[in-house]
Amino acid sequence: MKEYGFPISNSLITKIAIFLIFIFVFVALFPILLERDFTPANELRYLSIADEAIRNNHFFFFTNQGEPYADKPPLFLWIVMLGKVLLGHHSILFLSLFSLLPAFIIAFVMDRWIAPHISFSIRVAALMMLFSTAMFIGSAVVIRMDMLMAMFIILALRIFFSMEEEENNKRIYSWLFPICVFMAIFTKGPIGLLIPLISTITYLLVNKKAYHIKRYWGVTTWVILLTLSFLWFANTYMEGGKEFLYNQLFHQTVGRAVNSFHHDKPFYYYLISFWYSLAPWSILIVVTVISGIRSKVERIGLEKFFMCIIGTSFLLLSLISSKLDIYMLPLFPFWIYMSVLWLSRVKNYKIIIASLIIPAIALVLALFADINLTNSNNNDFRFDLTFPAAISLTLFGIITVILLFRKRVICAIATIFMGIYISIFLLGWNVKYLNNYIGYGEICQEVKKVRKQYSLSDKTYVYKMKNAQDMDVYLNYEVIILQKPLEEYTPKGLIILPSKLLPKSLQKETIIIKKDPYTILVNK
Repeated sequence: MKEYGFPISNSLITKIAIFLIFIFVFVALFPILLERDFTPANELRYLSIADEAIRNNHFFFFTNQGEPYADKPPLFLWIVMLGKVLLGHHSILFLSLFSLLPAFIIAFVMDRWIAPHISFSIRVAALMMLFSTAMFIGSAVVIRMDMLMAMFIILALRIFFSMEEEENNKRIYSWLFPICVFMAIFTKGPIGLLIPLISTITYLLVNKKAYHIKRYWGVTTWVILLTLSFLWFANTYMEGGKEFLYNQLFHQTVGRAVNSFHHDKPFYYYLISFWYSLAPWSILIVVTVISGIRSKVERIGLEKFFMCIIGTSFLLLSLISSKLDIYMLPLFPFWIYMSVLWLSRVKNYKIIIASLIIPAIALVLALFADINLTNSNNNDFRFDLTFPAAISLTLFGIITVILLFRKRVICAIATIFMGIYISIFLLGWNVKYLNNYIGYGEICQEVKKVRKQYSLSDKTYVYKMKNAQDMDVYLNYEVIILQKPLEEYTPKGLIILPSKLLPKSLQKETIIIKKDPYTILVNK
């Protein structure tokens, strides 16, 4: 194995280095986990659904604003409900841990899985690359079920490989494999079954071991999967009835797969999203994977398995009509670790340097981009709060460029990793000042103050704000969404709207309270 940086070291130093990376990531992300607001797009919806389920004493039948919500399995919504019951309120820190901790488990599993095949320096570099991949970072802090599902999928695949290639024949493994698969399904849906099913069968067929399929997808596996599924669907039927169960089983699965009513994208969508989802490592991954495929070196079982997972899953997800960048999350660890496995097979050393110099230059330009956004901003967004993070990115970008000219590739990877996380840490301490641009928490607190100040008993209206119906999480009552142009309304009460949509002419008695990017109008 050709070394690009640090020398191979002993086991103790390796363990300490790995441990310090985990600590570093947690400390850097902690301010954001502690301070940021819930986003309206999905997070606030989950909180609203959980609140309704708690009020209605439901565990399998969910509603959003009174309408049946069959989009997701119950597990993650149970976690949201648990946090509300335990803490008495929705905690961003508590809920974020169910994305961050699965991310740590994924990283730990992948690191231990690959450890026998790579040196210390490459192993540390792989961990830093995974943690600094754009979509992996985002998925580790956002409140969604994708990272949790990815964890169960990777655990299932790891157990399969341990049984098949490492000859680990413990009885418990034959039970853990289907349980992990079911938990993946119970977290996000059928993709939790399809990725392990297709990738493992493909691997066995490639190795001409079709007779082993029944070992993993035989009676034991299907009895466990069907028994647990039956219990889930039976409870769903008892709470939600036949129509809700049908919606969850067919409309939200087959419908999204064949002719999606949400996030419908073309077949080639992931060929484009790959480049920014895996940034800043996407160019390096392509270079190393192409070199690995072209090399005539005999491939070990691990390499073949990773190739089967990436190839079959990428094709599967591309064939499914509904597409989002985050749906590729279970494949990101395999992309990263496949690339480090084949790093030494890149014959042209300059290509490695070139593949890293582009993201390094992008970091260098961070400060200039921030200054430009500040000068061109027309929405009073406080870009001054992002200056420390931008300065950090630029500084570490410059250091990375210097290291690459000195051909210190592993050191350059480490510098990019540190630059990204130090910038996240600096930004995290200012995120509370940006929360009004992130979510609805601050504007809803202002609404409460205004209603109390003016003794308002009339209704609260909202105009042109995404998913505003879920403001009930903060206000504890329903808001009314205005559908027609604001000029056609003269409602008595309180109206919340984006400041940029504030009408030029208003009634003289209208009270205007600005809290950018939103404005509150009070018509008494």
